[in-house]
Amino acid sequence: MYFWRTGQQQEVDFVEEKENTITGYEFKWNAKKNERLPKTFIEAYNADAKIIDLNNFREFVIVK
Repeated sequence: MYFWRTGQQQEVDFVEEKENTITGYEFKWNAKKNERLPKTFIEAYNADAKIIDLNNFREFVIVK
């Protein structure tokens, strides 16, 4: 588990590496439809990106 931040203050709240896949998560109280993770992060690490908010946090915290 990691977080990511650049000198220009771009950030990813939570970074998970699992089965050779990197996923970045941004946690928002109320996510906007156009909310997304920094393109710099996604391109640098060929990462998946997910926004976690009040509508989908249960899927994130419940382990199946």
